[in-house]
Amino acid sequence: MEPPLPPALPMEVQYTRFWCEENIYILARQFIQEIDSRWKVFVVFISNTTKTVALLNQRSAMESQRPVIWDYHVILVLRYECARSKPCLVTSWVYDFDSGLDIPSTWKDYYLHTFSPVLLVELQSTFRIVSGDQFVDNFASDRSHMTKGARRRAGVPLTSAVIPLYLRAKVCR
Repeated sequence: MEPPLPPALPMEVQYTRFWCEENIYILARQFIQEIDSRWKVFVVFISNTTKTVALLNQRSAMESQRPVIWDYHVILVLRYECARSKPCLVTSWVYDFDSGLDIPSTWKDYYLHTFSPVLLVELQSTFRIVSGDQFVDNFASDRSHMTKGARRRAGVPLTSAVIPLYLRAKVCR
């Protein structure tokens, strides 16, 4: 049995360039609240020990065939959970606002077209996968990692307090 096609990217979804974890936070929260519960939401953190991961097919690339070097990147993955009585082919779908690929893309297509097998070790990606529920319930950010140099922010900051748990996390330290 074929699983259903994944949900389309919501028309009203918020996107702000260079704010991948907040963009994904908004999307994860929306999917958890609105889509069929058989779709499992995961958030994937892409980074490495040198904080230099090379991703291909990124919209911010200076040239189409050149990688973009991120210190980290965050994407959302949906996976359909089939009924035990009706096994189906499992496909995971990737939602990456910064990718030049389709949104969503199958994990296979995303992986093949985003991660080059021929990279220096210090540019290779590692992955940390967390459930969407865990991410939405526990992720906190004060956005300080987006500050560069003399208090200049990378990209245009989101105007809303998108990730509200920072204050609670700070109080609990």
